[in-house]
Amino acid sequence: QEKFIASLKPGDKFIGKIMNAKGYGVFIKFGLSEGFLHIKNIIDEPIALSKSSRKEFSKIFEKTFEKDKEIDIIIEENIDNRINLTWDKKLERNKNLHKDIYNKFKTFNNN
Repeated sequence: QEKFIASLKPGDKFIGKIMNAKGYGVFIKFGLSEGFLHIKNIIDEPIALSKSSRKEFSKIFEKTFEKDKEIDIIIEENIDNRINLTWDKKLERNKNLHKDIYNKFKTFNNN
């Protein structure tokens, strides 16, 4: 497992499974490792929501990124075996997920 994690480099692509979603991002299991997909890499614009809107959106975000859903991921960086991820929202597996969460975000962001 340590060799696998150490071998990961930016640009490596995997299919991962969502382990847990929080209002700030998604924890994903792939191969022999886990990584984190930050919300800034999911929603393509600044997130400037009021505290109450942010809390409500977080609940929706967590439900949208449900446990065990498969997602195509890309290694963004591997620093001291802490894996930060990104994704390609145009890939088939990610397309509807991105569209769904982005449309929900726009509803909150326009208030």
